[in-house]
Amino acid sequence: MEAIGLSPVVMLLTRYQQYSPHRLRWWELPAYGATFAFYVYLWTLASILAWLRLVIGRVGWAKTGRVAREPAPG
Repeated sequence: MEAIGLSPVVMLLTRYQQYSPHRLRWWELPAYGATFAFYVYLWTLASILAWLRLVIGRVGWAKTGRVAREPAPG
């Protein structure tokens, strides 16, 4: 199962190293891989939560109240 989860990260970093003019050093690869994996999992969670909100009918949007300001001088 780890191979399935890690293969997109490995493919991304491999292609990046092949075609980028700014290649990463060997010790930077795990950090970039972990950051990319975290980013993907975060967007997956956000997408699931958004779909769940739509399915259960919570489509409202809470807006922040505005604060009245004085006009800028000039």
